[in-house]
Amino acid sequence: TSVQSQLTKSFSGADAIAQQYPQYSSQIVAAAKQSFVEGQDWAYGVAIIAVALGAVLVWFMFPKAEEEQRMLAEFHQQDEAEASTAAPQPAGHPDG
Repeated sequence: TSVQSQLTKSFSGADAIAQQYPQYSSQIVAAAKQSFVEGQDWAYGVAIIAVALGAVLVWFMFPKAEEEQRMLAEFHQQDEAEASTAAPQPAGHPDG
């Protein structure tokens, strides 16, 4: 994926710079690793918040089982009422 390739390039870039400056190589590689881990931690945090918000949305906005069953029965009654009041199609009609 493009994100994975960008991360690989970023770490490879840090590795290349570390090779150019061998006296600082351990610090450069350590900083790149630390940055990667911190970014990963932020991504996990954002994902956890998104899942929690989704759960709250479902809990409060979606009907409970009893309410859902009542709504389904009401929809069924409406469908039955519409079907019984629909005019019958003539025999030669393509829908009939």
